[in-house]
Amino acid sequence: LRYAIVHPNLDVIVELSAFTPYSRSLFNRTGIQSPTFDEVSACIRLGDKYQADSLVQANLDFLKKFYMDDFDHWHGSNFVRPPAWTPLHSLGVVNLARLLGPTAHSLLPTALMDCCTLGPEIVHGLARADGVVETLALDDLGRCFVGRTRMAQASARIAHQMFRAKPAGGCRRPTCCARVLERLHAGL
Repeated sequence: LRYAIVHPNLDVIVELSAFTPYSRSLFNRTGIQSPTFDEVSACIRLGDKYQADSLVQANLDFLKKFYMDDFDHWHGSNFVRPPAWTPLHSLGVVNLARLLGPTAHSLLPTALMDCCTLGPEIVHGLARADGVVETLALDDLGRCFVGRTRMAQASARIAHQMFRAKPAGGCRRPTCCARVLERLHAGL
């Protein structure tokens, strides 16, 4: 059985046959065949609007494989985001998490952290396939500015600790090593 929903606001056609248990569903694909951001976004938005909870949950589960609130688990994973997605797509993930409310807030820490890596394009937003441009809410944009600043401060602190002008205790030529470390530190 095959159904199609045409939603004029999203300008997307979602074929419901893709979500039957007997087909290879959109949200179970992995690797190079992972769904696009536009597919996941459309499914979540349509599912939320039409109260198709299993459709929303399946796509939310897909996102939770990449965006999570456990930094150690996230850091140890192979992907920061789904394959072929960019940091700009993380902006859309933030908006999806805001749309869905508390059930999706676990997506926010790593999605916002990924947004912190964006440059000026963060203010221009993400153009979806339907022509809608998603931007971050001002509060989330502010969080990204603060986060980017803190990430830069932490990187500078790490670099400073790595290259501070103090040779290791067992160094055989401490005077020479101290000069080299000072030059490295000055070059930062």
